[in-house]
Amino acid sequence: MLPKEIQEYLHQREVTYTLIQHDPTDSAIQAALGLGIDPSRVAIASLVKDNLGTLLLIYPSSALLDIEALNNNLRREFALLSSNDINMEFPVYSHGQCLPLAMIYQMGAEVHSSFTNSKDVYFAVSNSTLCQISGNSFCQLQGPAMYDDFFVQLQKIKLDKPSKPQQHFRRNRKEIIRQRLEKIDSLPAMPTIAQRLLQLSNNPYAGARDLAMVIEQDPSLSAQLVRYARSPLYGFTGDLHSIQDVVSRVLGFDMVLDMAIGVSVGRMFRNPREGKLGLEHYWRHAIFCAVLTQKLTAAVKGPHKARPGMAYLCGLLHNFGFLLLGHLFPQEFMMLNKAITKFPNNSVIDLENTVVGVTHMELGVWLMKAWNMQDEIVFSIREHHNEYYRDTHCVYPNLVLVANRLLHEMEFGDEISSTIPQGLIDHLGLDMEKVQEILEQTLSEGQGLEYMALQMAA
Repeated sequence: MLPKEIQEYLHQREVTYTLIQHDPTDSAIQAALGLGIDPSRVAIASLVKDNLGTLLLIYPSSALLDIEALNNNLRREFALLSSNDINMEFPVYSHGQCLPLAMIYQMGAEVHSSFTNSKDVYFAVSNSTLCQISGNSFCQLQGPAMYDDFFVQLQKIKLDKPSKPQQHFRRNRKEIIRQRLEKIDSLPAMPTIAQRLLQLSNNPYAGARDLAMVIEQDPSLSAQLVRYARSPLYGFTGDLHSIQDVVSRVLGFDMVLDMAIGVSVGRMFRNPREGKLGLEHYWRHAIFCAVLTQKLTAAVKGPHKARPGMAYLCGLLHNFGFLLLGHLFPQEFMMLNKAITKFPNNSVIDLENTVVGVTHMELGVWLMKAWNMQDEIVFSIREHHNEYYRDTHCVYPNLVLVANRLLHEMEFGDEISSTIPQGLIDHLGLDMEKVQEILEQTLSEGQGLEYMALQMAA
């Protein structure tokens, strides 16, 4: 459904449009690829601002925004506005995102010159709807805009035919990666200790002594968990002589079990340490997200209750696909790592689709299913960017999304917004005052969390 104010605006200007419904996606380029539409015909917009004013940038979904080139050519000092800033600037039309229609905002715009030759142009009006209008109408709705191409880098993506349901490049990459994943010698085997821990999690009669016996078979895992329990994060100052002490005196059975599973599967990947996807940055985000997701379970007041230990594990492993990408496809991993560093204001999912052809969610789900990991983890990996997910085990990916949005302000992770949707707040029954207290408490424990992250990346 087209927002009422946009519908009225187009009607007043006698603009004919068509709405195209599709399955919910995380980005406009994903919608285009799923519908067989050339992504270069799908327009997206970003809002930038400096001390001289605000500018709307309108460009193809297949392009990568280059703020540095924009500033060099215009001799300005633009910075990209966040979703919160957009809502403050345009509370009626934005909904946290800018539509690629400059006249709605009554502001100057730089529009990519390729749209002047387009018969039709598409743009997203929700996560499940594209709007199609003629190229002439699209350009008229930009008003006195400037048409250039210096502010983005285009990525060429070839389609088989517009009518086919999947984009050719992305489908072939996905097939190649899936084939490699399905080979026995391609998939990394789950560590034996993790297999035993999973078996233990399914045993309703298991106790602290059983858990300690499994963990203590791996001295390095035992030492790491003891170090965690002694860190400032948990505030325990007594002596700990064994894993059984850690279980009974500090962390509890569920927390130790889930932490042990996460540590045992996570440390098997030795990807490069540098860059936004490097081990240091990856584990820093994963640890902060895990602890914050665990703590957020206390702020859920609705019927969707979450087990704290499982919430921790979902937060820890939700981006696990990045680790698998580096393990199986080091060249693509290196390219994506460089792209994320060079284009920090672009959606990671858009970059993955452009550079790799498959997302970290898909890779993570394939591996977790191959390992027979718990469904809560599988759904958290698949849906942690989907603010509208309300299906099986939804509380876990929902809480991970909330944690990542909160951490976005601290420049953690791969979210591009810090806005927590009201629908999600209502669905979880979140007490936002409690949420803010939890965030501040988690950040105050930063020293202990940084220590844990360094141990995982070591």
